[in-house]
Amino acid sequence: MIGLPDDFVHATFTRASHERGTQRAERCARDTGGSIDHRTGSRLR
Repeated sequence: MIGLPDDFVHATFTRASHERGTQRAERCARDTGGSIDHRTGSRLR
């Protein structure tokens, strides 16, 4: 990651992690009949 600013690296990995978390939350919500909060992603229970 030499030459890349830390905030860029952090934002890239955070966005990728959030997208995977949101997909898990959507599957969980469909299974349980719950609603989805895209701001919290997989942390929503």
